[in-house]
This record gives sequence, C-alpha cells and structure tokens, in this order.
Amino acid sequence: MHRISISILAACAVLASVGQATAAKSASIATPNQLMSAFKEICLENLSDEQGQISTAENAAWGLKERSPADGQRRFRSDRFALGTRPSDESCAVTAELDSATKLKDVESAFTKVLGSGEPQSLGQPDSVYWLIETQPDNRRRSIALKVSNKTGANLATFVVAKL
Repeated sequence: MHRISISILAACAVLASVGQATAAKSASIATPNQLMSAFKEICLENLSDEQGQISTAENAAWGLKERSPADGQRRFRSDRFALGTRPSDESCAVTAELDSATKLKDVESAFTKVLGSGEPQSLGQPDSVYWLIETQPDNRRRSIALKVSNKTGANLATFVVAKL
C-alpha cells in the first residue's frame, strides 16, 4: 500500500508540473472525449514506450511539437494539448483546456466510457481522482490520475499514467 501511495503522489507531481506548463490559454478548447482520445492513443496505447508516445504525439492527428524539457520531462504542445513524458517513472501526461462548465465528473465519464473502468478513488482533493489498472501483456499495475482545475483562470484537465 505504501508503494502505491508514493506512485500516486508522483503522479500528482506530474499533474502539477504539466498543468503549470499549460497554464497559458489554449487556442482551442477540447472536449472530455477529445482529451480521453489523446490520452488513450498517445499514452495508454504506448505504455512504457516513450518513443512510441512521442511518435504518436507528433503525427498529423495530434500535431504536438517538442518544447524545452523541464524537471526531467520531455514536453510537447499543440494548439489543443500539452504532453509530458518522463522515462524515470514511465509517466505520460496529457493536458487540455476544457470549456469552463466542464466538471471532474464529465471527464471521469469520458474515461469510463472508453476504458470501461470502475469508480475512481479520491486523491484527497476535490479536483483529483485516480484509478489502478493492470496492463497487458506484462501484468504490471499502474496508476492513472486525473485532475480538473480552473485555479489558473483556465479550466485545465490532466490525465497521467505512471508505473507503480
């Protein structure tokens, strides 16, 4: 249990750092489904494969371009999404600005629809939750954290996956 808590705290740190990098207003507002699609295709379909994540992020569908790295993280940006990858904990995070009326439950619902997952657990903050998943074919446990917050003046949502 202690190891899970540390990994989830690490995911929170990634949430915070990617969210700060995205604090500037986006040129384009994303929907929860668009955010979930980007997270699934870039991060979840390329687990433990940073080069695969980057290649997917840079393709024409997502159009992310590399920015200056920070905090041991490679960072990418498009007019709609920000991406951060960190090989040390195999984390991958996608952030987008959502419509100001979009709430945490709306994004949770998009996640559940795509992955068929159960109810998330609270991260002890009203704007953050997490799920524990087991990945195939390696049967490794990973945490997926979600934060939706408008503290920066923009309603930002970040999904991050990291190994436990």
